[in-house]
Amino acid sequence: MNNRSIAKKVVTALVMLGVLAVLIISVDWQQAYTVIQQANPIFIAAALAVALARFIIWSVKWRRTISPLATISLSKVFPVLMTGVFLNQITPGRDTGGEPVRAYYLGRYTGLKKRQALATIVVDKSGNYIAIGSFIGFAILFITLYMDVASSIKVLFEAVLILFLLAVVSAVYVKKNLEMPFLSAKILRRIYFFGPLKTIRGKFQSYAVFEDYVMERVTEFITTLRELLSEKKNVRDNMLLSFLIWLMVFVKTWLIFLAFGDEVSFFMVIAVESISILLGIISFLPGGVGATEITMITLFRSAGINTEVATAVTIVSRGMYYAFSMGLGYLSFLYLKLRPENSAL
Repeated sequence: MNNRSIAKKVVTALVMLGVLAVLIISVDWQQAYTVIQQANPIFIAAALAVALARFIIWSVKWRRTISPLATISLSKVFPVLMTGVFLNQITPGRDTGGEPVRAYYLGRYTGLKKRQALATIVVDKSGNYIAIGSFIGFAILFITLYMDVASSIKVLFEAVLILFLLAVVSAVYVKKNLEMPFLSAKILRRIYFFGPLKTIRGKFQSYAVFEDYVMERVTEFITTLRELLSEKKNVRDNMLLSFLIWLMVFVKTWLIFLAFGDEVSFFMVIAVESISILLGIISFLPGGVGATEITMITLFRSAGINTEVATAVTIVSRGMYYAFSMGLGYLSFLYLKLRPENSAL
């Protein structure tokens, strides 16, 4: 990581900490706690049920993606998925730390090679990102048209929307031209002879052996990816379920507003939480923690929501998410670790 990248991360962190400090000072935490105490337990229970159902449906979605390659029960898919979600929360970057572990356990249960298992994860995550990307596009339009935010922020959101549309066009192009130009012999040679990778070079008798090794595995990964994408019904179901699991995220937060007696627009909830998730995705903090919560409170306040209610909703909504992603995810990780057939990890 170069000095410029480190500087950007430090500046981002300082800005986020500054905004968080302002929010901490401006919020009446005693009043926010009082709001939480007065929550309607029926709506809170409904929100918890929706939060859990989201992960169950996600497991069903991933299982359907796997089905053309192997058979696996939902009782095995669910703890593997939750383990991946947990590890993604505690490692830097966005949704990276848990995916190799998901692939490992999927391979253990199904006999798939790791690169095949990773291909199912790529397809699964692609559906999720396309769905949330669509909601982010809607959110930017909704905020710029209907919410009272600074003009500079509106311009920023519009620029993000343009970049998003360009990303969609690029993704469509890549899908139609799924090849491996990035792994040309020239690039592979640079990787092989790169000084700091001397220890890796030592594992191969020659460059030719290294090239065959890499190309064999990447070719198998691409072949598996193509096979999965050729299953039109599964691709369609993946997309529909991806939109459903994100809708459930927004429904959960909307139910929490109802628990506090605030009947807010469901579209407003989609807009605010989508942008909050976007800020969490592009932040370098594990799981986007901090960035998501700061943005939610700030945008809910901009939408005219009482500060204490906005804070209470954010605390409860994100608290439910962390309870499942961290709490249930950690228990799933322990469960997989303690199973005799998985003790090798």
